[in-house]
Amino acid sequence: MTNERKVRVTDKRRAADAPGASEPEENVDAPEARVVDEVPVEVEDGLEAELLDKLAYLRADFDNYRKRMMREQAEIAKRAEARMLEKLLPVLDNFERALDHEPEGSSLTIIQRELIDALRSEGLQEIEALGTEFDPRFHEAVESHEDEAISVPTVTSVHRRGYMLGEKILRPAMVVVARPVEAREAEA
Repeated sequence: MTNERKVRVTDKRRAADAPGASEPEENVDAPEARVVDEVPVEVEDGLEAELLDKLAYLRADFDNYRKRMMREQAEIAKRAEARMLEKLLPVLDNFERALDHEPEGSSLTIIQRELIDALRSEGLQEIEALGTEFDPRFHEAVESHEDEAISVPTVTSVHRRGYMLGEKILRPAMVVVARPVEAREAEA
């Protein structure tokens, strides 16, 4: 069984490009397309169902593509933000060094505080290190020594602060670690 349908064929070319065509009338609704002819098309019922299935598949495929592109664009934006914050970390370090030689309450302190507040509002977090248990995911040990008073490796000093952006570590903290005395040395 066949169904007869009329399909509108549009021409997006300019009328001057079509041989023997007169100037088209201005169409306010769709200025870039004009109707050339209505052509009857015969479509079989099975073919119509197949075409509708293909159309549904293409719509779903395009929707998945659009969502994937949006996710990728968001990831690109996050990576760009992380790179920018990583570039600002040495500035924070230099502010800290400069403040070691400035009196309390100087203008540098105010500027540093404003910079830290701005970076925190973007999601930057300092990694807590001093006095915590050593964790190689968050701390980079540059020196270690044994200490009889502790039972687990502990951070005793911080040389450079570490920072995170959300769950991502931008820079681990550079620390000095005190570790417990090894058992064989304690017995000797």
